[in-house]
Amino acid sequence: MAKGRKTRIRLVINEIDPVPLMKDFNTFITYLVENKPYLTRRKQFFSPKDLHQINQLMSSPNKENTPRTNQELYPLLHLFYHLIFYGKLFEKVSVGSQKVRIQKTNRMEGYLALTSTEKYFLYLFDFGDEWHFYVRLVEIKKEHPEFSEPEVIESKGEAPEQYSYWE
Repeated sequence: MAKGRKTRIRLVINEIDPVPLMKDFNTFITYLVENKPYLTRRKQFFSPKDLHQINQLMSSPNKENTPRTNQELYPLLHLFYHLIFYGKLFEKVSVGSQKVRIQKTNRMEGYLALTSTEKYFLYLFDFGDEWHFYVRLVEIKKEHPEFSEPEVIESKGEAPEQYSYWE
């Protein structure tokens, strides 16, 4: 993106077929709140058993994974794992001397109180630099279900220099 260039994003969401990412993230959160899973000792990831159960609840479950598959082989669930901690929706809490489980934060209560049109999404663009982009769903239109890709409709300020070799 050229310096100083203004861009606009347009995202049309069809109420009949909501964006699977939103639905799956809410399903993921609901599972965590209801089941309060422990994390593994070594990497502090979700157990393969919990991952397999969550996977079965997703819009497009990975059918090749088993109850013994580790978290890194569930890309969507691994992303959600990072989002709940970067977004400060959950925190890790020690239980006894060896166990860690997750606990929702006060920020989670605020997130759950939002209506579907008020929900904000945090997009952590570059884990190294931690650029944060906030997107707010302003309206849901029933017409034009053929539009499923987001598009920039507004931007402020100069975009940072990134990947100039791609332009």
